[in-house]
Amino acid sequence: MDKETLKGIIKKFIENKIPLIKKRNLNIPLDSEKIITITGVRRSGKTCLFYQTISDLLKSGIQKEQILYISFRDNKLFPMNIKSIEMVLKTFYEMYPENIEKKIYLFFDDINLVPNWENNIKTIYEQYNASIFLSSSIASMFLKMTSNRFKARTENYKLFPLSFGEYIQFLGIKNKEKSIKTEVTIYNAFNEYLLTGGLPEVALTNKENRLVLLKEYISKIIFNDLLENYEINNVYILKYLLKYCCMNIGSKISINRIFN
Repeated sequence: MDKETLKGIIKKFIENKIPLIKKRNLNIPLDSEKIITITGVRRSGKTCLFYQTISDLLKSGIQKEQILYISFRDNKLFPMNIKSIEMVLKTFYEMYPENIEKKIYLFFDDINLVPNWENNIKTIYEQYNASIFLSSSIASMFLKMTSNRFKARTENYKLFPLSFGEYIQFLGIKNKEKSIKTEVTIYNAFNEYLLTGGLPEVALTNKENRLVLLKEYISKIIFNDLLENYEINNVYILKYLLKYCCMNIGSKISINRIFN
């Protein structure tokens, strides 16, 4: 991790406006005394939920210089090592020394990509005046935090894809007025929702490109989330298992039978 590159990433976040986002129904506390962890399937909207929370902090009067957002999926940060988080925090304080006397708000996206992240987060929690927000696509990454003495100090949230109520909100469909037009619009939207699901980016993509985007997501979930994090060697069997499960949605399956 290069320090000058890191400074550029931090400066860019501070100087740029928070992206406009579609608000989710899930709200996370702004000033909890616990470590906030958010898990959810890839592209379920964890980053946007962070932006939503950051926007709420700014509205409450917190200065943007007190907020640090880092996505560890940013290729410019590679390679990372066990001191990466320590370097991030040190660089942030060097750039904004006034924060030494203030509370800071740390948003670490895809924290699971950083070696030894658990011990670093524990150190920050114990020694700094900071609210900590963590996200990961792999739910098991937070097991170490919740299975030891930090269990009482973590607050866990699961972010699912859009509910149908959120889905029609994202599409700008108003369902309050009763009319044939509204009824047909909602009916068609529900059929599309059943077909392509509720991943936010897919919902906002034109119909012609939705299946292409979904196939891309499946590939990333297999190769980035499952293979990398669980050290799976047999890609063929994994793909076969996923295809089998997808072809038998709503049916009972036997793990022993599949294994045999």
